[in-house]
Amino acid sequence: MPIKRVSIVRSPAVREGHAILKIVSGIPILIARYNGSVRAYLGVCPHKYYALCSHELEDGRIVCPGHRERFDFETGSPLKGIAPKPLFKLKAVEEDGKIYVEADFDELASLVKAETSK
Repeated sequence: MPIKRVSIVRSPAVREGHAILKIVSGIPILIARYNGSVRAYLGVCPHKYYALCSHELEDGRIVCPGHRERFDFETGSPLKGIAPKPLFKLKAVEEDGKIYVEADFDELASLVKAETSK
């Protein structure tokens, strides 16, 4: 399937220093805002595939609720060494008062299924 642009949330819903989780076509999408920038990631931790959740960022870090792995806001890279790889980064675009994600949602669904069935 080609890349689709999907409106995830209205911009004001993602407050500075916070992340929110939205489910789009059965796919967890994490949207976070820090220092005025917005980032989007597949909302699944690559360690034990815990769903990431809406939360306040800790020192600008995205934190998994499962084993408290911390991920870099900009890159999604794990910082404690618990997760074997970075969060899966998605293209986030903020315009017209909304935050959009551009992705191949069929590919994301396959990725989530493969990762969570391990």
